[in-house]
Amino acid sequence: MASSTAQTEDPKPSHTVATTAKAPFNLPSADVVFRTADNVEFHLHKPILSIASPFFNDMFSLTQPSEATTQTTPSHERVPITENSETFDGLLRLLYPVADPPLTDRILVEQMLEAALKYQLKEATDTLRRAWQPFIPQHTLSIFATACRLHLQDEAKMAAEAWKATKSWSLDRMEPNFGRTLEGASYTDEMASMSAGTYFRLLYFLRTTVNGPVNFVEPRDPSVLRMWNLSGLFQSGLKYPNTNAVHTAPFPVPDVESDIILRTCDGVDVPAHRLVILLASATGLLTRPSSSSPKTYHVDAVAVTLRALLHLCYPLARVDFSLGLHQVDAVMRLARKYEIQSVVDLIKDQCVSLLPENPILCYFFAMQWEWVDEARKAAAFISDLEQPACVTDVYTSAMEDISAEIYVQLLKYVHQCKIASSEAVDSLPTHIYDKNQQWKLVAGEFNGVITAGIPLIGAKYIREHSCYECINRPKPGCRCQESVLNQQYAAYVRFKGAIKAATSKVPFEMKFNGVNA
Repeated sequence: MASSTAQTEDPKPSHTVATTAKAPFNLPSADVVFRTADNVEFHLHKPILSIASPFFNDMFSLTQPSEATTQTTPSHERVPITENSETFDGLLRLLYPVADPPLTDRILVEQMLEAALKYQLKEATDTLRRAWQPFIPQHTLSIFATACRLHLQDEAKMAAEAWKATKSWSLDRMEPNFGRTLEGASYTDEMASMSAGTYFRLLYFLRTTVNGPVNFVEPRDPSVLRMWNLSGLFQSGLKYPNTNAVHTAPFPVPDVESDIILRTCDGVDVPAHRLVILLASATGLLTRPSSSSPKTYHVDAVAVTLRALLHLCYPLARVDFSLGLHQVDAVMRLARKYEIQSVVDLIKDQCVSLLPENPILCYFFAMQWEWVDEARKAAAFISDLEQPACVTDVYTSAMEDISAEIYVQLLKYVHQCKIASSEAVDSLPTHIYDKNQQWKLVAGEFNGVITAGIPLIGAKYIREHSCYECINRPKPGCRCQESVLNQQYAAYVRFKGAIKAATSKVPFEMKFNGVNA
């Protein structure tokens, strides 16, 4: 509702004396006063605002509190807003029958556009969008970030196409400077609050020729994207979290009935067992007994989140990460709020156990909850993969709930590790590795270590250490091939050792909400 929205966005009260706005927003015929964040009062007319905006029409149709009862002089009702006077003045001049304001300042246009969308001012929104679009060629990435934040798909697509046309980046995966790569050059600090999923879609659009509609603001149709599956390590399909999913606890079983009720803030009664809650040290859930219903306790949570939390209080519970980061994060926050350490530890332990199977998901969860050590381990694991460059082609639904800043930190680290690995490998003796010669691709397994696709032993070495019959077509079981195989394994060990030593020296620059960890 309009009134509830206005209340949640009220700025903090200020003791600064308010000033009156310039004409025509100072007329005595006004019947409502809006006070901006910088304490400027706009004396406005409800009929004009109601015609221009369904938001204001709904607001004025409800009874609004008046300050007249608390002041010694007559006063119209005052509505505090979060916009500053410059933004609000320009927006009002698009509504009132006066000359339109100059729309030559990009930042001011964006602020006015955001306010127009907020107050459902359709005509003003259309005018501001048309005035905003000419700024795209000079401020491409900034406008893309703002358009995505404001859910303006058309402007986001225009900005993406304009950036793609510039080709202001290098597609060379071995470009030493991350800032010149596609992943680094396409990111600005204004994208920090944008989702990693949105940034992933931008990179995919820039790398490929996309046929059909492109939606940067919302997750794409799963049938459109073709994902790499890194040896089965990552989720290759596009699956999105089911926010309506409900997980019931393994109890009650038929012979164990619930003995208490937890009433959620959305009015749902969730049955539970007092003993289980006590054993899980979740007594914080029982601190607000209902005065009207016996054995009923009020809990400040929605039913979906509370059910998932209770599920983890029972023995042998497992965290269902398929619910998506958003829902699991809500459970984690609720467990921390009520100091249920057993659930916090369970989520953390099971998240860490994801590392071998899905390190990128483990990384996102660790970064979401600021687990520094676990995030570093996950990033190092990803960089140690045989094909770390393909991380840029991997999508997981958690990226819709993770900031682009966290995603880019991972891409930068993986890129730096790749460059360090390349430099280390280039320094190896030529009989182990020399990318300027023709090399045999090792295909085999040494003591359980898969080495398929690793170029190690040169063609010259193979010829010199093979018998006459095995030079062109190696014969299985020939003693000369046993010697070559041993040399391949030794070279592989040195190859991996050089990479490990090089990547261990690469710093991982972690930031949480813009602050270095």
